[in-house]
Amino acid sequence: SSLLEATDSSNCPHTYYREKQIMNGQNQSDNYTFILVTGASKGLGRSFAVAFARHLLKMEPNTKIRIALIARCLDGLVETKSLIGQVGASLNKTDLLEISCHSFDLGELKTLDLFLNEVLNSRCPLCRRAILFNNAGSTGELMPVADLTSLALLKVAIDFNVTSSLWLTSRFVKHFRSRCSNTNRTQVIVINTSSGMAFKPFKTCSIYCAAKAARKIFHEVLAMECLENDKDVQVVNYHPGVCDTDMQRFARESKTIDPSINESFRKMKEENKLVTPEASANQLVKVVFEKEILSGTHHEYYDDDSSDDHHRHRDMEYNKGF
Repeated sequence: SSLLEATDSSNCPHTYYREKQIMNGQNQSDNYTFILVTGASKGLGRSFAVAFARHLLKMEPNTKIRIALIARCLDGLVETKSLIGQVGASLNKTDLLEISCHSFDLGELKTLDLFLNEVLNSRCPLCRRAILFNNAGSTGELMPVADLTSLALLKVAIDFNVTSSLWLTSRFVKHFRSRCSNTNRTQVIVINTSSGMAFKPFKTCSIYCAAKAARKIFHEVLAMECLENDKDVQVVNYHPGVCDTDMQRFARESKTIDPSINESFRKMKEENKLVTPEASANQLVKVVFEKEILSGTHHEYYDDDSSDDHHRHRDMEYNKGF
């Protein structure tokens, strides 16, 4: 059965929605994987959630899966939930799925902690594995630094792309580490959606470059700390390739972005060379579940492809990429 709830309590002053499939009274078992995905209403976030659910249902048939989907758009979240449910139904595994949809703007820092308290404390008793897809992001204003229009818009972009992202990772790791004991350990996997622009500056993309660079180095520091203190925590910086998403379309159509970037993206679209979110998500599944991960290292969509054509695109996407 399914249930749609709307909650507005004094302890959590924002309103959020939760749609879930009930797991036949088995909610308290610790034999499950918890997955939290931000930016889950479309694009990469949606594809990541669907791909990981499919992989776990196929490869770990006795493991229950709890998935918390976070984004601003409720309708998109419900659609993502439906797609995951279809995967479960096709494998006759719907009884192993519990999916919750949380409509929330992560840039609202005043209520962010209350929101995370609700999601983490109500959804996450002890579990065998916890996975965070720290994916939500935006471009910020795409224009020369000297032409940025307001401090208020800059703050909105940094709050959403940097501050909330860093704090979410910190809270997620702290939450599961605090619940570990010598006999009850949770494997924590933190995946930060990275970009070629985390490595190199590009004209008119200052806010996006700065945000991606900050997130990249923050997660590298976390990996370094956990290698010394907690090897149960693994960190992946994943560059999904130049993906055919709404953000990519926004960059292609921007009137203020550097013309060379604009033209490069338009050409890739015309020549059908953009990566689909589904293909990128499937590659990430391989990185996380089929490889030995050196925590903190950077992975990208083209890592496993040796063709000359894909190596040319790999060089391009280290230079440009939303």
